[in-house]
Amino acid sequence: MDEERLQDLIAEATVDCYDEIEAFWGMLAQLDIELRCPFEATVLGDKVQVLGVDNDASSERRGVMVTVEKNGRTYAFPLAEIEPVQQTGHNAEWVAAYKLWSR
Repeated sequence: MDEERLQDLIAEATVDCYDEIEAFWGMLAQLDIELRCPFEATVLGDKVQVLGVDNDASSERRGVMVTVEKNGRTYAFPLAEIEPVQQTGHNAEWVAAYKLWSR
């Protein structure tokens, strides 16, 4: 993916943030708006459905967490550790932007 495009998405999410904590919450809020759920992804090699951002499980320490479903069960999982099945498009860009930002 084009790193300049990803930097633009990061800037969009963190535009009014003054520090890292505000930037985290800005990124979380933007991902909650932008991710078009559900979407297919892989987690540790297994296919899952990403159902949405898990605001309750997310924190500055844990990072952005998403709710994933596998075999009828749901789990909170770090967004930084999922891979969208579709490697292009809106969701793939936002996941890649988050991963770049969270390094």
